[in-house]
Amino acid sequence: MSETPPAGHGEPGAPTTVGAPPAPSEPLPPEPGLVRGPLGRGGKRVLPMRMEYRIMLGIAVFFLVVTVGYFLWSGPDVDQATGTVLLFFCVVFGGLPGGYLLFRAGRMGGLRPEDRSDARIVEGSGTVGAFPDSSVWPVIIGFGAALMMIGFVFPFWLAIIGGSLIIGALGGVIVESRRGGTV
Repeated sequence: MSETPPAGHGEPGAPTTVGAPPAPSEPLPPEPGLVRGPLGRGGKRVLPMRMEYRIMLGIAVFFLVVTVGYFLWSGPDVDQATGTVLLFFCVVFGGLPGGYLLFRAGRMGGLRPEDRSDARIVEGSGTVGAFPDSSVWPVIIGFGAALMMIGFVFPFWLAIIGGSLIIGALGGVIVESRRGGTV
């Protein structure tokens, strides 16, 4: 027993739904008691998720607690001061991007689509940003940094060559990023 295809199926010029974009849908109805905008249920302010700065500042707070504990536990021993300084730099390396992301979150005009529970995928599409092309300059910067560090241990003239490579490569990065292509 064979089934007959629907009318217009397989005929030339017949409309097809394969590969067609979905029809635009109506916006989702609001939940009962939910006020759109900066206020939420019961007139309370809705805070966006913005997990980015929370994660980075959480790392900074964690390492701050670890740094204080390490400092108190190691006592006045000078040999342990290096560990305290390195742990403090972990606090800084978590706090710098976390503070920047918190600053940017405060300057944004409203909620991003990824911060709203009622957002659709279409709202987050579009141009994400400009990303640089592949470049040789980061490799040269890394090689220059390695030479510079070796120059602090071995002959100092290696540090001078490494510093020169870093400065030249930074100039190449700046020129390349302004031109928008390879140099």
